[in-house]
Amino acid sequence: MVYVSERLTNIGELESMIGAALQTEEELCCEMEKARASIDRIDTLACRLHSLLQQAKEFELCVERRKTVCADASSDLL
Repeated sequence: MVYVSERLTNIGELESMIGAALQTEEELCCEMEKARASIDRIDTLACRLHSLLQQAKEFELCVERRKTVCADASSDLL
């Protein structure tokens, strides 16, 4: 009997990108709520957020596939 298993090997990279985007979005919201918000800071954060989201959109998942051959009880391989 043959079993095929698959796993994503680089999902952590995508999770990191999403985490960084969420943190940047939070910083952006905080800056925009300030009475004397810095337009330069808002622009920098908006550009960073756009870049992170673009990277996440274009991210390619890497799938690792493994085949395992297992002998069953009725075979001569035991």
